[in-house]
Amino acid sequence: MVDCDHMCDDSEPDACDSGCNGGLMNTAFEYLLKAGGLETEKDYPYTGYDRGSCKFQKEKIAASVPTSVLFLLMQIKFLPTL
Repeated sequence: MVDCDHMCDDSEPDACDSGCNGGLMNTAFEYLLKAGGLETEKDYPYTGYDRGSCKFQKEKIAASVPTSVLFLLMQIKFLPTL
């Protein structure tokens, strides 16, 4: 995801993914939704380098999250603190 998710959070103007120096959970969920899932570590190994070229291959998706679950997770940040 470090290679492929380069989004900014619309609700926080200065909040953008910074690769290994800090990623944003909500934009990671949005990327996961748009991409349709994630590949295995074997098919897309983590290299530890920022901003490599995205080599995601949709036909190799090994795990996905239902849209309803992603929507719920993204909404949690709007819940009041208990």
